[in-house]
Amino acid sequence: MLTSDGFGSGNPATFTNVYLPGDIWETMPYQVQGTNWIIFDLGASYDLASFHVWNLNILNYTGRGISSMTLLTSNNGTTYTNQGTLNLTQGTGSSDYSGQDFNAPWTNVRFVEFAGIYSFQNGGDDAGHMGLSKVQFTAVPEPASLVMMLGFGILGATLVRQRKV
Repeated sequence: MLTSDGFGSGNPATFTNVYLPGDIWETMPYQVQGTNWIIFDLGASYDLASFHVWNLNILNYTGRGISSMTLLTSNNGTTYTNQGTLNLTQGTGSSDYSGQDFNAPWTNVRFVEFAGIYSFQNGGDDAGHMGLSKVQFTAVPEPASLVMMLGFGILGATLVRQRKV
Protein backbone atom coordinates (compact mmCIF):
# COMPACT_ATOMS: atom_id res chain seq x y z
CA MET A 1 0.00 0.00 0.00
CA LEU A 2 3.02 2.25 0.13
CA THR A 3 4.04 3.73 -3.17
CA SER A 4 6.68 1.58 -4.86
CA ASP A 5 9.72 3.04 -3.08
CA GLY A 6 7.96 3.68 0.23
CA PHE A 7 8.13 7.40 -0.39
CA GLY A 8 6.72 7.65 -3.90
CA SER A 9 7.68 9.74 -6.84
CA GLY A 10 5.78 12.31 -8.83
CA ASN A 11 2.70 14.19 -7.79
CA PRO A 12 0.54 12.23 -5.31
CA ALA A 13 -2.63 13.52 -6.97
CA THR A 14 -1.82 11.45 -10.08
CA PHE A 15 -2.53 8.13 -8.31
CA THR A 16 -5.78 6.64 -9.58
CA ASN A 17 -7.34 3.99 -7.37
CA VAL A 18 -7.87 0.66 -9.07
CA TYR A 19 -9.39 -2.07 -6.94
CA LEU A 20 -6.86 -4.86 -6.90
CA PRO A 21 -6.54 -6.82 -3.65
CA GLY A 22 -2.75 -6.37 -3.58
CA ASP A 23 -3.07 -2.59 -3.89
CA ILE A 24 -5.04 -1.81 -0.73
CA TRP A 25 -4.97 -2.56 2.96
CA GLU A 26 -8.21 -3.83 4.44
CA THR A 27 -9.02 -5.62 7.69
CA MET A 28 -10.97 -8.84 7.99
CA PRO A 29 -14.76 -8.38 8.27
CA TYR A 30 -16.61 -7.43 11.46
CA GLN A 31 -13.75 -5.70 13.21
CA VAL A 32 -14.30 -3.77 16.45
CA GLN A 33 -13.94 -0.02 15.96
CA GLY A 34 -10.77 1.42 17.54
CA THR A 35 -8.79 -1.84 17.81
CA ASN A 36 -7.03 -2.19 14.44
CA TRP A 37 -3.61 -0.86 13.46
CA ILE A 38 -1.08 -0.87 10.63
CA ILE A 39 2.67 -0.16 10.91
CA PHE A 40 4.82 1.19 8.08
CA ASP A 41 8.53 0.29 8.25
CA LEU A 42 10.36 2.91 6.15
CA GLY A 43 13.50 0.75 6.10
CA ALA A 44 15.71 3.38 7.75
CA SER A 45 15.27 6.42 10.00
CA TYR A 46 14.24 9.66 8.31
CA ASP A 47 13.20 13.16 9.20
CA LEU A 48 9.73 13.39 7.70
CA ALA A 49 8.11 16.50 6.29
CA SER A 50 4.68 15.26 5.25
CA PHE A 51 2.59 12.34 4.09
CA HIS A 52 -0.29 11.82 1.68
CA VAL A 53 -3.16 9.41 2.30
CA TRP A 54 -5.63 8.03 -0.20
CA ASN A 55 -8.50 6.66 1.88
CA LEU A 56 -10.27 3.49 0.73
CA ASN A 57 -11.83 4.58 -2.53
CA ILE A 58 -13.84 1.71 -3.94
CA LEU A 59 -17.21 2.67 -5.44
CA ASN A 60 -20.03 1.65 -3.05
CA TYR A 61 -17.50 0.69 -0.33
CA THR A 62 -16.07 4.07 0.76
CA GLY A 63 -17.71 3.59 4.19
CA ARG A 64 -14.90 1.13 4.89
CA GLY A 65 -12.43 4.02 4.72
CA ILE A 66 -10.77 5.31 7.88
CA SER A 67 -12.51 8.22 9.59
CA SER A 68 -9.98 8.68 12.43
CA MET A 69 -6.86 7.11 13.91
CA THR A 70 -4.00 7.79 16.29
CA LEU A 71 -0.56 8.45 14.76
CA LEU A 72 2.49 6.96 16.47
CA THR A 73 6.15 7.17 15.42
CA SER A 74 9.26 5.25 16.45
CA ASN A 75 12.89 4.90 15.46
CA ASN A 76 13.27 1.39 16.95
CA GLY A 77 9.86 -0.31 16.65
CA THR A 78 9.58 -0.64 20.43
CA THR A 79 9.14 2.83 21.91
CA TYR A 80 6.51 4.97 20.16
CA THR A 81 5.65 8.67 20.39
CA ASN A 82 2.01 9.69 20.11
CA GLN A 83 1.71 12.34 17.38
CA GLY A 84 -2.03 12.91 17.90
CA THR A 85 -5.29 11.98 16.23
CA LEU A 86 -5.84 12.29 12.50
CA ASN A 87 -9.26 12.69 10.90
CA LEU A 88 -9.56 11.64 7.26
CA THR A 89 -12.14 12.58 4.68
CA GLN A 90 -14.12 9.81 3.07
CA GLY A 91 -13.14 8.64 -0.42
CA THR A 92 -15.47 9.60 -3.23
CA GLY A 93 -15.47 6.30 -5.12
CA SER A 94 -14.43 8.12 -8.30
CA SER A 95 -11.19 7.72 -10.27
CA ASP A 96 -10.28 11.41 -9.76
CA TYR A 97 -10.16 11.15 -5.94
CA SER A 98 -6.87 12.77 -4.90
CA GLY A 99 -6.60 12.00 -1.17
CA GLN A 100 -5.20 14.32 1.49
CA ASP A 101 -1.87 15.89 2.46
CA PHE A 102 -0.75 16.09 6.09
CA ASN A 103 2.23 17.77 7.77
CA ALA A 104 4.57 15.40 9.59
CA PRO A 105 7.40 17.41 11.18
CA TRP A 106 8.83 14.30 12.80
CA THR A 107 12.54 13.53 13.23
CA ASN A 108 14.40 10.22 13.35
CA VAL A 109 11.41 8.09 12.28
CA ARG A 110 11.61 4.56 10.90
CA PHE A 111 8.18 3.24 11.91
CA VAL A 112 4.83 5.01 11.52
CA GLU A 113 1.83 3.34 13.13
CA PHE A 114 -1.80 4.16 12.41
CA ALA A 115 -3.60 2.80 15.51
CA GLY A 116 -7.00 2.95 17.16
CA ILE A 117 -8.63 2.96 13.74
CA TYR A 118 -12.29 3.91 13.20
CA SER A 119 -14.07 3.67 9.87
CA PHE A 120 -17.01 5.63 8.46
CA GLN A 121 -19.23 2.51 8.26
CA ASN A 122 -21.88 4.48 6.44
CA GLY A 123 -21.97 2.80 3.05
CA GLY A 124 -23.47 -0.26 1.40
CA ASP A 125 -21.74 -3.54 2.24
CA ASP A 126 -19.17 -2.38 4.79
CA ALA A 127 -19.36 -5.65 6.76
CA GLY A 128 -17.12 -4.19 9.46
CA HIS A 129 -14.06 -3.86 7.20
CA MET A 130 -11.67 -0.91 7.53
CA GLY A 131 -9.06 0.08 4.99
CA LEU A 132 -6.86 2.48 3.03
CA SER A 133 -5.83 2.63 -0.62
CA LYS A 134 -2.32 4.18 -0.52
CA VAL A 135 0.07 6.14 1.70
CA GLN A 136 3.09 8.18 0.63
CA PHE A 137 5.67 9.67 3.03
CA THR A 138 7.93 12.61 2.15
CA ALA A 139 11.32 12.93 3.84
CA VAL A 140 13.02 16.24 4.54
CA PRO A 141 15.82 16.71 1.97
CA GLU A 142 19.24 15.83 3.35
CA PRO A 143 21.56 18.80 4.08
CA ALA A 144 23.78 17.86 1.11
CA SER A 145 20.73 18.12 -1.15
CA LEU A 146 19.85 21.52 0.31
CA VAL A 147 23.40 22.78 -0.25
CA MET A 148 23.29 21.51 -3.84
CA MET A 149 19.92 23.23 -4.45
CA LEU A 150 21.29 26.45 -2.97
CA GLY A 151 24.40 26.15 -5.15
CA PHE A 152 22.32 25.70 -8.31
CA GLY A 153 20.18 28.67 -7.28
CA ILE A 154 23.25 30.90 -6.88
CA LEU A 155 24.68 29.63 -10.19
CA GLY A 156 21.36 30.33 -11.92
CA ALA A 157 21.15 33.83 -10.45
CA THR A 158 24.76 34.53 -11.55
CA LEU A 159 24.03 33.37 -15.11
CA VAL A 160 20.87 35.51 -15.29
CA ARG A 161 22.83 38.53 -13.95
CA GLN A 162 25.59 37.99 -16.52
CA ARG A 163 23.07 37.91 -19.36
CA LYS A 164 21.65 41.28 -18.30
CA VAL A 165 25.08 42.97 -18.43
